Amino acid sequence: MLAYRPFTARFWFDMRFRVAIFLCCSAGLAAAIDEPVGNTTSATVALPSSNVDSRSQFLVRDKVPANVGIEQIAKESAAFAQPLDAAKFYKTDKDHVLWLRVSLQQPETPAAGDDNLGLSQSYTLDVADSMVNRIDVFHQDSMGRWQKQSAGRLVAQKLWRERGLYPRFNLPVLRPGIHEFYVRVEQRVPVLLKIKLHTTQASYEAMESTFLLAGSILTFIAAITLLSGVLVFAFRSRIYAWYALYTACAFFTLASYLGVGSLLFWPANPYWASLSVPVFLLCTMAANLQFCEMMFFPIHQSRKLRLISRVVIGILLLIVVAFIGIDDAPIRAVLSAGSLLASVATMLAIIAKAWPGQRRVPACG
Repeated sequence: MLAYRPFTARFWFDMRFRVAIFLCCSAGLAAAIDEPVGNTTSATVALPSSNVDSRSQFLVRDKVPANVGIEQIAKESAAFAQPLDAAKFYKTDKDHVLWLRVSLQQPETPAAGDDNLGLSQSYTLDVADSMVNRIDVFHQDSMGRWQKQSAGRLVAQKLWRERGLYPRFNLPVLRPGIHEFYVRVEQRVPVLLKIKLHTTQASYEAMESTFLLAGSILTFIAAITLLSGVLVFAFRSRIYAWYALYTACAFFTLASYLGVGSLLFWPANPYWASLSVPVFLLCTMAANLQFCEMMFFPIHQSRKLRLISRVVIGILLLIVVAFIGIDDAPIRAVLSAGSLLASVATMLAIIAKAWPGQRRVPACG
């Protein structure tokens, strides 16, 4: 027979608050791992040999028509006069793209005793943002032909030359001198570019650290989901079922945002990779709102608030369905932001109405 054990609303609120703080701090650590290049025009690249001093320069050209090709961009290289500002949003939309010119300088005469004498040095360009739609990197081979590497949300992960949680591009430097690469960034909304240049070895080490952090966060959420699923069968309570659905949607939201989803779950579906984050985020908020309603409704007994909650949940689900036919990123962003604000406001209203109070949670007795 089922008995009931009282738990205060404060207990549940504090528990969820601690989980939210943990996830926010983890996201901050993930961003810190891929700290972007600052506002300087050059950045020193650490090489395995201390006798090699190679410098890189990032120059940007924004508001370029999307139909301009690499040949014309290379001819107009003098137009790249503005250094990359990592704190600036650059205007990009369906008709305009962003171009970068990356210059690498290798010493003409390596110092005596240099272990890398006569060997090529390999670099990797990391774009620490898994949400960019498409990034193309161009360089000329020894025959003067343009070679291209592509990555991003709209490129199937299995087609990336350097697979990972975020776009990475191998930039071989074959001989001493100055080498130039061009980067084309395609995004439907203004973009804040987080870009960093590593040696290939340092890039792999940074990726391993990011994998470790992302795996820790997702494992933590998966454990909560599994525990909630066990409690559903143990207590026969729908409250735990909604909480399990909430944490499961949160798992896939973070997996999509961190790039784990496109790497492991849907590597051949770029359309879903670009759509998964807002869809799972809205599903997370809908499940969370339903969980809060079931948890606190017996206390506040406000039928008007309950009706508002059901309406907001319905709107969230309708927007999820509508996203399938909406290909305009700004419209998606506005709909997502508006619906999320409405769901958060409704959730806080439910908690405020019920505070302080008690919710009777089923327990074995």
